[in-house]
Amino acid sequence: MRFSILVTFLVVARISAFLYFVMIEGQYMTFDSQSYLTLAKNLVEHGVFSSDSIAPFSAHVWRTPGYPFFLAFIDLLGLKNLYWVVFLQELVYGGFVYIYYRYGQLLFGVKIARIGLVFLLIEPGGLAFPKLIMTETLFMPFLLGGVFAVGYYLKHKHWKYLMIAGVLMGIGALIRPAILYLPIVVAGVLIVCNFFNRKRWLHVGVFFFAFVIAISPWLIRNYVHYQKIYFSGQSSFGLAYFHVPMILESEKNLPFEEGWKYVAQRVRVKSKQLAQAQGKPVSPLQVHEIEKQVALEELAKYPQTYAKRWLIGMLKCMTSPLIIELYDDFKISRDQRLHLMEEISKADNPLAGIFNYLLKQDRLYLLDVIFSLFLAAFALIGAVNISLRKNCFLWIVMLTTFYFISIPGPFGHGRFREPVEVFWFVLALIGFFWVKTKMERLFQK
Repeated sequence: MRFSILVTFLVVARISAFLYFVMIEGQYMTFDSQSYLTLAKNLVEHGVFSSDSIAPFSAHVWRTPGYPFFLAFIDLLGLKNLYWVVFLQELVYGGFVYIYYRYGQLLFGVKIARIGLVFLLIEPGGLAFPKLIMTETLFMPFLLGGVFAVGYYLKHKHWKYLMIAGVLMGIGALIRPAILYLPIVVAGVLIVCNFFNRKRWLHVGVFFFAFVIAISPWLIRNYVHYQKIYFSGQSSFGLAYFHVPMILESEKNLPFEEGWKYVAQRVRVKSKQLAQAQGKPVSPLQVHEIEKQVALEELAKYPQTYAKRWLIGMLKCMTSPLIIELYDDFKISRDQRLHLMEEISKADNPLAGIFNYLLKQDRLYLLDVIFSLFLAAFALIGAVNISLRKNCFLWIVMLTTFYFISIPGPFGHGRFREPVEVFWFVLALIGFFWVKTKMERLFQK
């Protein structure tokens, strides 16, 4: 009864926050929003997936089509006001919370499912992202739904659940390409858990086949335009314009903006050389390949620094307080903040860096910083506990979580953790209950 009252209160609070931020403040847009809206507009008005404003339209291969198709579909329904987009995203998020609770009881247990439900209703990222023109809210159900389908497969041993998982993850990849290599991780765990079972290998084959079928229309489209099987230029862009400038900042004390300009200049020179050699302008796909080439050439010069910054980036991603997303997106605070890990790395004395960081924060932000640090500590303990078990599903949950924590690299943006934030919280709960049990046994002795 008390749990139902708490959930009802939190749902009402979420509705109130939606009415205030969306209907009164009317804030929908972020840095990437206009790009998604342009792609959706071209789909509706010209039937092309392109970011160009005028004809001839080049075939866009940086962003994947999932979220722009979602926006275009809403537009075709006649719902022109962006209010409808964020309203539907709130419904999607609410549906996801319900699905987590319903199936989480079977896969994690009632206690963890209940605590996780409350967490999802108050978590800052879950409050911020559904109200914005961004991919997170649409992506999350397909990612976690795919993982839950794998959990059902492990319970019922029927291949249809792996087929469902493959389709869901494939659609998720079309929304956000960061998921592209996760099926390899999932398949690896499934096979290791039952290596000598011939059916398991066949079932994993079905999983991969369903995933490839789901993404194949996009791959075929890119092959038609560029005669090459290609998925997305986002990884190349990230390597070139985020990873390299951060490494140059560490190695050459070059400001990030200057590192960005340096990479952009190298890409322009190589693009011009290629255009002259082939006698025609370079295509968008070729630009992305040049970005990747330039990035790998630069990063290969500093392997130790790159590895160090990647580890720092993972720590940053693990401990990022997501309330900053709420602050930044809704202009609650305009203060520029370094992340704790950055403050420590820049200070001569790590303790002085921590002290200097804490002095800059307001109380609410500081509270989320402390919560994030405790969450990370217990999640790592939970990961140790899972590593000692032979629970295939929990291994997949753990590795999925660390997959999304590791892919930002040196950038370490907490936004990348948001789609698996509830899994990160589940790891922390497992760690907390493990420590609690150990302490109770210790005091009983």
